[in-house]
Parts: sequence; structure tokens; C-alpha cells
Amino acid sequence: MRCDWFIAYGFQRKHMNKQNPYDPPKAEPAITPPFKPRFDAGLLTARYLQTLGVISVGNMIAGLVFFDSFFFDITAVVLFWGAHYLARHSQTARKWTIGICLFNLLAICLMLVFALLFGTSNMTINIGETIHNPPIWQVFLVAAGISVLPAIPAWLLLSPEAKREFVVQNRR
Repeated sequence: MRCDWFIAYGFQRKHMNKQNPYDPPKAEPAITPPFKPRFDAGLLTARYLQTLGVISVGNMIAGLVFFDSFFFDITAVVLFWGAHYLARHSQTARKWTIGICLFNLLAICLMLVFALLFGTSNMTINIGETIHNPPIWQVFLVAAGISVLPAIPAWLLLSPEAKREFVVQNRR
């Protein structure tokens, strides 16, 4: 049977290949990128650093309101700086953040070595309550808890996904 009804209703040949607007679109093969990240390491690390920065600012405000002692903590500025540029996938910010985090982890390890070599007789731990001359297991427990804070961004930024995200573009 010929398609005379197309001609009868005023359709021309050029409309025969067009898709009906009421039909679902035809599935086209999706082009998959060579790398599809599970997460955006730069943005996730930026949000983490922003959270730590807000906590640092809150600590300064709480010290002013509740204890009548104001101190300006420069780490809040560094945290917000790092977060801003990590969200923009800056390679320089990634390197600086990794360096600062690894330096903090090294300082915690050196503190533990100092506690092992010289004892904890003159140490004080202040976590809501002051503990004078703590046993070595309390020093290790506090150090383990504190070392998680810089270890998370260092682990995220040293991951293979982050290395691929922070690829430096060749500039002329």
C-alpha cells in the first residue's frame, strides 16, 4: 500500500524521516569518558577543610563569648584558602595541602617518639578535662584521634583519582 494519506493530509516527503514528538527519543550510543571518577576528590577535600575552618572560627567565637579570651587562629584562614583553591582543582593547592597534612602527621609521630623516649611525666593532655602526667596509652589514643584529621585530606589528595583530577594543563 502506498502512503497516499501523507499527501492527502499535506505532509511532504521531508517530514517522513522526522521522529514523532510523542515517541520516546531513540537511544543513541552513549560516549563514555575514559575516566569517570567515583567522587570529586578536590571538592570533597575542599568541603572537609571548610568544615574544619568553620569549627576553628566557632572555637574562636566560643573562646570570646564563654571564656572572655579572644585569640586569632591563623589556621582558619589557611583552611579556607586551601578549600577555595582545591575546589577549583589547583595543583599548587593540592601540593601545599598534602605537604601541610604530612607535616602535621610527622609532628604527631615525633610527639609519640618523644613520649616513648622521655616518658609522659611532664605532659598534659587537655580534652575538655586536663590530664596531668597521662599514661602512655592515653597519649597514643589522643594522637591516634588527632592524626585522623590531617590523614583524611592527605589520603584523598594522594589517591589515583585525585592525581588524574589535578592534571596540569599545558599552557603556552
